[in-house]
Amino acid sequence: MKKNYFFTLLLTLVISSVSLGQTLINENFDYGASAGDLTAVSSDVWSSHSGTTAVAYSTTSLSMASYPSSGVGGSAVIDPSKSQDVNRTFTAVSSGNLYAGALVKVTAVGSGNYFMHFRTTSGSFFGRLYAKKSASDKVLFGIREGGGDTVYGTTEYDLDTTYLVVLKYDFTAGAASVYVLSAVANTEPGTPEATVDNGSNASDLNQIAFRQSSNIPNAVIDGIRVATTWNDIMTQSTNPSISITAPTNNTEYAPNVTQAVVKMSVENFNLSADNGSGDSDGSGAGYIKQTLVTGGNTTVQKAFTANDVTIDMVAGQSYTATVELVDNSGNSLSPEKKATVTFSRAAYTQVANLAALRAADEDKYYEVTGQVVLTYNTGNSRNQRYIQDATAGILIDDPDNVITTTYNPGDAGTGLRGKLSSFSGTKQFIPTEDPGTPDATGQSFTTTTVSLEDLKANINDYESEWVKIEVATFDDADGTKAFEAGKNYNISNNGETMVFRTNFSGADFIGNVIPSGTHMITGIAGRFNSTVQIYATEAAGIVLGTEENTIKNFGVFPNPVTGDNVTIRTSLQENLDVKIYNILGRNVLSTKLTPNNKTVNVSGLNTGIYLLKVVENGKTATKKLVIR
Repeated sequence: MKKNYFFTLLLTLVISSVSLGQTLINENFDYGASAGDLTAVSSDVWSSHSGTTAVAYSTTSLSMASYPSSGVGGSAVIDPSKSQDVNRTFTAVSSGNLYAGALVKVTAVGSGNYFMHFRTTSGSFFGRLYAKKSASDKVLFGIREGGGDTVYGTTEYDLDTTYLVVLKYDFTAGAASVYVLSAVANTEPGTPEATVDNGSNASDLNQIAFRQSSNIPNAVIDGIRVATTWNDIMTQSTNPSISITAPTNNTEYAPNVTQAVVKMSVENFNLSADNGSGDSDGSGAGYIKQTLVTGGNTTVQKAFTANDVTIDMVAGQSYTATVELVDNSGNSLSPEKKATVTFSRAAYTQVANLAALRAADEDKYYEVTGQVVLTYNTGNSRNQRYIQDATAGILIDDPDNVITTTYNPGDAGTGLRGKLSSFSGTKQFIPTEDPGTPDATGQSFTTTTVSLEDLKANINDYESEWVKIEVATFDDADGTKAFEAGKNYNISNNGETMVFRTNFSGADFIGNVIPSGTHMITGIAGRFNSTVQIYATEAAGIVLGTEENTIKNFGVFPNPVTGDNVTIRTSLQENLDVKIYNILGRNVLSTKLTPNNKTVNVSGLNTGIYLLKVVENGKTATKKLVIR
């Protein structure tokens, strides 16, 4: 097969058909005679967006009389014991109605969960299709709009029976509905099985997705047709059509993606052949006119097959690709049959350290040029890690396992690359490349001593860093209650209360009795939306009687510093030995304070982040100091 290098895209994308702009997907799961992983056998026409245990491809199809996508190819099999969620994209729809029909056979069903749905270009879920066991061990189907409640129908459907299930999303009403049919219906029924409009409204929809999780049904799914009219779900169009369904319009590819593959589909149009000179030989109805616009340059060429088209992309460059069916003389059809998509390849912006990264714009790509140190491997399914430098910390979220090199706490490296985002208020960095072998091992990192008051007031300065809360008491300590994984426990001191969360299920204190008394708690500072938290990683980080081992009631005010002076608070009337270090570890200020004057003049220091170290009566405390 001749390879066409006219356009761009490295990700394997989605093939679909468009009939007068109506039919968006005609998915028969026709991916060969060998069963396997759906994303692999489809060459990523179906793409994973979450989880790891694959959606299965079966070589057996489902059938229903008179349904256009019946009995062709194989099918998809979803399983509640697996975790991978997959999607297939189509041209985005943002108004009117959107329908998705599918042949569905439920072989087992549990207490209820959603297993198929629409997705938006930003990844939100709408029109979620649910199934649960009825009182007589049959199947009830339900629907949820986006958020809000789930509404189940009342009709009981049989297991091991093929039904035509149709999802509908009404953009005008902001409502989602589900129809369950035993036979093709050429006219949309007046009453759906269930409908709901009590959630947030979708601004656009451009993906159909499968979800695998606990309590979804065991089910076989085949013959998916996505369209903007009911009629296009139920009947096969004879109108000529051409479509580009990937990349999604305005897709921005990561800087490390150097190529792109545009996939197109032509239906009901007989393409002519090349006459040997690059022109049509007139044997068919016409050819495909391909236009690429990039950097102010326009390239046009003729294509006589709907083969994939590959292009080398340049970082920071945008591309607009158009494909059009034309007659043998190059004239547009009436009405025109064309599809257009715009996409780009991002470029990395360099930042010097993690503080600069945290201050940068989200949803953009960055390279951290300074050295960072791994401080904790969570070992969870998202391959999350915490890193830190002298300026800040951040959470690495790696659900696609991009980083395959094994790193241990204390390993350090430079040139970390990825995309900045946030989840539930927590900044996170999604890697796009594996940094490779660490530059150094056994590197130390700072654990900053803080009070509950300080941590809650300045969580932006401490998030994802190691901190030590100097004095705290567990409110739930009653001598019998034990720590459970994934739970919140209040800790208090001097009227301040904060959340201690057992965020890491592998921590060795899970199952231990919650200790009584005053403790020093060492862990990672975090948050969930507006709730400030600390995540301990081991029992050794919860130490009894720590008020004797640190400077009691140590505090620094104001922090961040916006004027010339900063005041240090302690409980004792003792002399203080104060040192301030910059992010390179160099001592930039040293002074001694008396009990009558615990104020330090910092007017000679530049704006930035520093480490403050205080020694009082043989006891030491440290704190990050921010000067603005």
